[in-house]
Amino acid sequence: MFHGLVSTAKPKTRECGPLRGSTAGARFLHDVILVNARCRKFGKPGKIEHLGLGYLSSTLCAAGRRAEIVDAHFHDLPSEAVVERLEALPSRVAGFSLFVNNVEETRRIVRGLRAGGDRRHITLGGHHATFNSREILEAWPEVDSIVLGEGEQPLVALARCLASGEDWTRLPGLCVRGRGQVSSNPCPPLVSDLDALPFPDRRPYLEHMREEGTATILSSRGCYGACSFCSIRAFHRLSPGPAWRARRASGVADEIEELVRRHGVRHIEFADDNLIGYGRAGRERAWELGREILRRKLAITFFFICRANDLNPDLLRFLQEAGLRGVDIGVESWVPSHLRLYRKGLHVDQNRRGVALLKELKLANRFYLIPSNPYATPAELLTNLEELERVGLGHFPESAAFNRLTVFKGSPIESQLRKAGLLTTRRGRASFEGPLPYRFVHPAMAEVHRQGERLYLAQARLVERLRARLAGPNRNTCERQFADAASQAVYRAAFDLFKAVVQRAAQAERAPAVLGLAPRLARLRRQLARIHARERRGDFARFATMTFRIGRSAVRYPPNPVRRLVAEASQAMGIGAAPAGARDVVEA
Repeated sequence: MFHGLVSTAKPKTRECGPLRGSTAGARFLHDVILVNARCRKFGKPGKIEHLGLGYLSSTLCAAGRRAEIVDAHFHDLPSEAVVERLEALPSRVAGFSLFVNNVEETRRIVRGLRAGGDRRHITLGGHHATFNSREILEAWPEVDSIVLGEGEQPLVALARCLASGEDWTRLPGLCVRGRGQVSSNPCPPLVSDLDALPFPDRRPYLEHMREEGTATILSSRGCYGACSFCSIRAFHRLSPGPAWRARRASGVADEIEELVRRHGVRHIEFADDNLIGYGRAGRERAWELGREILRRKLAITFFFICRANDLNPDLLRFLQEAGLRGVDIGVESWVPSHLRLYRKGLHVDQNRRGVALLKELKLANRFYLIPSNPYATPAELLTNLEELERVGLGHFPESAAFNRLTVFKGSPIESQLRKAGLLTTRRGRASFEGPLPYRFVHPAMAEVHRQGERLYLAQARLVERLRARLAGPNRNTCERQFADAASQAVYRAAFDLFKAVVQRAAQAERAPAVLGLAPRLARLRRQLARIHARERRGDFARFATMTFRIGRSAVRYPPNPVRRLVAEASQAMGIGAAPAGARDVVEA
């Protein structure tokens, strides 16, 4: 992503300029507008601050430039609304944060701007833009440049040059067009002192942050790991400097304290790729952060991500005293050959010990999984699904079981698969319009994953509709709890069907041509339709006692304690309600 407190100095007023890439002398209201387009996903976008844009904005402001953030993903804005917003915010530069899953939406916005005659300088940044910079500039004539690697220094320099009329095409860290060809300028060194950066600009997120009492903080950048599927290390290696850099614990605590005292924040989500970081120095910083939180009596809770081998029982117990409530780790696989392919530098037993430790300490957790890859067999995938089930489906993202290796350009595994001849192409689509496609070595795996994708999409649509009807802001707590339980049951049903697909493939060692997914999915839809019918009749609003069959799960409404209260209240009022514990079972 584009990678800071906002300057209180009053910026000069500016207006829109006439020429692309040359705006010296023109006056603008803003120097830079930073944009995050909506990403493709089911349901409403997650309310997570884009700290990359936040740091860029605050760094620009600290350099005397006026910046604004338009986070369309956070605020769920379609491309048309973003174009209108940008047209109302003239600037020298529009900088877009590009991800693999917001490419199409970004393109719509960029082309919408150009179609309306907007001639400001358009630049893109982030991992995806960096590693696909040449292809993007060749395919998108509307884009003027791409920021490579960390964006603070190049973007500040770009804004300065466009304001003064200096040549910007030779700036370090930019990929540009020139003399009929695309060229990349070497990146400047990484920001060596992260504490020198101002705190990120959080203006677009303040209302939500104050309402929810939750904020996101980045206490370090990079990761010392060398996972083959990850582009983080390659991204930071574009510039001279260490792979993992950390802020001082006191500086992180300063930011937390400001969020707590000024905005009422009670919970912190650390966005670090690996908060504990490298070796003894990384662990000591984590200890010091805990001591700072306790010394200042900040009374917060927090979550973070780290590697399984960084989990230290004594450190975790101490951090629990400081407010730690959850840790996420990437276990990736329980198949040794997969871990070697992914270059995790970990063994299966280390992952098991990490999972067991987090459960023992009763820390909330989420484990990330890559259960399949181009070399995986149905039997290996089944091993991962069985281990996932043993640990508990609720400890993993809902896509985990259906997941497979995503190959990003710039990741070490990209070159490995390219040399092996396993990477393929998409007809009619540029390579940067999605993850890099590949073929499976095992003949059954392509069909296995086609059926898995079908199941995942089907359950996601069913859950989205269910939650839209029963988990909205006007619904009571019991309805929302029911929607959560029913969503988990739908996911469980889809998981069971996918596991059956994989079991057949593992037994037959060939593609499972006939499993009969259509009638099974139809039955699942009928089960959900009965829920919607009861909702339309008002049975949920009047707390009718109901039990719905979803897959092999039975989901009750309302919860048993509430059932007893409703029954007792009804009897006291002389209403002929069913006795507590009575069931209205709805079968498919």
